[in-house]
Amino acid sequence: MLLRWAVGVIFLYFGALKLIPGYSPAESLVMETIKTITFDLVPGRAGVAFTGAVECGLGVLLLTGWFRRLTIYVLGLELLGILAPLVLLPTRLFDSPATPTIEGQYVLKDITLVAAGMVLATTIRGGRLVTGPHTAQPTSRQGAPGAVSADEKLRIVLESIRADHSCSDAARAHGITPQEYRRWRDELLDGAAANMSSPQGPEGSGAGTVGRRV
Repeated sequence: MLLRWAVGVIFLYFGALKLIPGYSPAESLVMETIKTITFDLVPGRAGVAFTGAVECGLGVLLLTGWFRRLTIYVLGLELLGILAPLVLLPTRLFDSPATPTIEGQYVLKDITLVAAGMVLATTIRGGRLVTGPHTAQPTSRQGAPGAVSADEKLRIVLESIRADHSCSDAARAHGITPQEYRRWRDELLDGAAANMSSPQGPEGSGAGTVGRRV
């Protein structure tokens, strides 16, 4: 969550600067990159404004957590654009192979955003930071029946249902197969349905007693 917020603030802040002419230190670099990519079809200032709007939108989505899958896809495209000058404008970013310019340092540091984006992509798709024995081995014990306890199965299914995870996301998050998760989920739901329909229990017993007395 903290990483998502940090990246969101960075994109929102630097995106807002690009919307104001002359305020962004990367304005000239962005203009030249967009002109190179579009073969001068997109005016430089319009390209900078569009980039700023996209970055502001990404910042808002990252901060709020809305539309997470869409956010990751757009973030991936944005990061490709951010690193594009390394390929398209190397002479502008490096005085020599070992000496980056100020703009080169600016772009090279964005590699950390790529790493952050990769972490966010895994967590949004169901991955999570864990401690303890789960880090050493996956939940699944294929070929070893009964290795996963009933309590563990129940915990996994309830946790995934509360988080509204799909079968694939739940399986990926816990190191099991989608088939295993579906089987455990169905067992839980079938058992819950049977208990709810059973006449046994305090209320059911009371009702039966009253019926016999009548």
